Amino acid sequence: MIKKVIFVVLVALILQSAFCAVQAAQPVEIYVNNQKVISDVPPVLQNGRTLAPIRVISEHLGAKVSWNENSKTVKVSLGGKQIELKINDTKAFINQQKVILDVPAKLINGRTMVPLRFIGEALGAEVHWDDKLQRVDVIKRDESEGPLNNLSSVEVVEEDGGLVARLKTTYPATYKSFILGSPYNDDYRLVLDISNAEISAVKPEVLPNEYIKDIRVGQFSVKPYIARVVFDLKGNPNYRIIQSGEEITVIFSRQTSSRGDDENPLSNKIIVIDPGHGGTDPGAVYSGYNEKDFNLDIAIRLKNLLERSGARVLMTRESDVYVNLYTRADIANQAGAHLFVSIHCNASTNASTSGTMTLYYPSPEKKALAQILQKAMVETLGLPDLGISERPNLVVTRETKMPSALVEVAFMSNKQDLALLKTEEFRQKAAEGLYKGILRYFSTK
Repeated sequence: MIKKVIFVVLVALILQSAFCAVQAAQPVEIYVNNQKVISDVPPVLQNGRTLAPIRVISEHLGAKVSWNENSKTVKVSLGGKQIELKINDTKAFINQQKVILDVPAKLINGRTMVPLRFIGEALGAEVHWDDKLQRVDVIKRDESEGPLNNLSSVEVVEEDGGLVARLKTTYPATYKSFILGSPYNDDYRLVLDISNAEISAVKPEVLPNEYIKDIRVGQFSVKPYIARVVFDLKGNPNYRIIQSGEEITVIFSRQTSSRGDDENPLSNKIIVIDPGHGGTDPGAVYSGYNEKDFNLDIAIRLKNLLERSGARVLMTRESDVYVNLYTRADIANQAGAHLFVSIHCNASTNASTSGTMTLYYPSPEKKALAQILQKAMVETLGLPDLGISERPNLVVTRETKMPSALVEVAFMSNKQDLALLKTEEFRQKAAEGLYKGILRYFSTK
């Protein structure tokens, strides 16, 4: 009887173990850029690491794979990166540099299985594990963005009575800078975003000085890659940003009072330029030309003119991207901007309509700015003066807290106006007209 009981208990334990094993055997899934990877040999877990078929993963990441049967070695190549692994060997090589693996490559059911995280990260992808879902997500960078840059160091030194911050990258960087906060609210900061870049730099030590309180360094985003450096400012210092090769230099100095505001009315004024439309919103389209492109070109030219005169310029967009109308206004409001100018080109069902006009939200300050800008534009461009027009429902002028106006440079629906807009000379004149208007506005303050 006792033997029967023991036998029944053993059978029950075996069945329970088998049931638990079935429950635990939830298959591991692999997703590359949110697309599930299907393979005839499923991935397996060994010592907490996911092993996956090398050809399946490498092909999804765009790499080439070669196999040496004699040495039982697999090589993976992508761009300038070469990875070498040997079956049952924890030593691997990346561009001939030795790396020790937690789990070696294995031969399972005739397929070469490799540590997924190691291969993915070595090929420049991000690898994330979800234990609850038993799922691996591999995020591959868009190679059209070019090689990933790296912000490798940030150092701060005092030079010639000022403060100099040097940011070093692997390649010459594409960056944009902008101001947030206000010097009157103790949240004033200069932000520098480096596109298509990751960070290996550490936060530098900031010694007591009169220009900045601190520097923050971080990975602002990874899709797309943006490395961000934030300077928490003291008061309202002057600053200049200079780029030379792989180095971006930010120079902080004292505000100078030798030249009064009457002589340089644009000095340190924060001006937000808003190139209308962008991205999926082309604006007016005539003869294959998009309004968004004209708007951005004129805006960049205006930015250059203003910065040469000492103004601090923020752009609501600096490339062909869509920016929400409320976001455009928020950029100016958060920066504590002194002025906001939105640049557009007009269109009409009447193809003979030509000229320049300026739109504004009904308030005395905004109307005054619209009048000054309109006068300067008509004088500079010589197009018909269509005057200023009150528009209470325009988001960018209604929601901005500072003086703001929207300038319609010329009519794309008019053949003569469109022919002018196609020329760099006219777009430069449009930027100069806006610059003159802004200069006059501050000269009267």
